[in-house]
Parts: sequence; C-alpha cells; structure tokens
Amino acid sequence: MRIVLEIFGTGARYPFVDGNKRAGFEATDVFLRMNGYYLEVGADEGMEFTLSIAKNELVWTA
Repeated sequence: MRIVLEIFGTGARYPFVDGNKRAGFEATDVFLRMNGYYLEVGADEGMEFTLSIAKNELVWTA
C-alpha cells in the first residue's frame, strides 16, 4: 500500500500545470489494476481522499 501512496503523491507535487490530482489518482488506479487490485470508491469519497493526500492530511500507519 505504501507504493500506492508514493505514486498517488506524485500528483500532489504538481508536475503539470493543471490536473495533478486527477493524474495521480489515475496513475494509482492503473498501477493497482495492473497488479490485480481495483478501486471501488464513489466520487465524493475519492475526492475527499485525493484532497487529503494533496494537503498532507493523510496519516500512514503500518
């Protein structure tokens, strides 16, 4: 799961002019699908999760 947060975090580092959070979310989804996992989230839940990562509000506990 740590690698997912690293990939997703790429979107929070602003490599593009626009669409960074969407790109990070999509990259994470593609990575998970390639490894046999699937995201099942609603639009609101996905947006909340995306924004929490972008604002560094997500706490990772192993």
